[in-house]
Amino acid sequence: MPQMDWLENQMDHCDLMAEWLYREFNYEYAEQSLASWQQELAEGQRDGRWKCLIAAEHSQLLGGASLASK
Repeated sequence: MPQMDWLENQMDHCDLMAEWLYREFNYEYAEQSLASWQQELAEGQRDGRWKCLIAAEHSQLLGGASLASK
């Protein structure tokens, strides 16, 4: 059964979640590299700029939802 948790508690999924967001919203990141966005999302988990709720099952990321504050 899928487990829901905050990404900040499951940082091993952060790079993949960032990649999914980067590919889904490529128009938002046209001027930014994937590596830079992955770092920004990880930092946003620590300082609260990006709140991401994720679903995972058997250590596999299934999906998530993200909220950004500016």
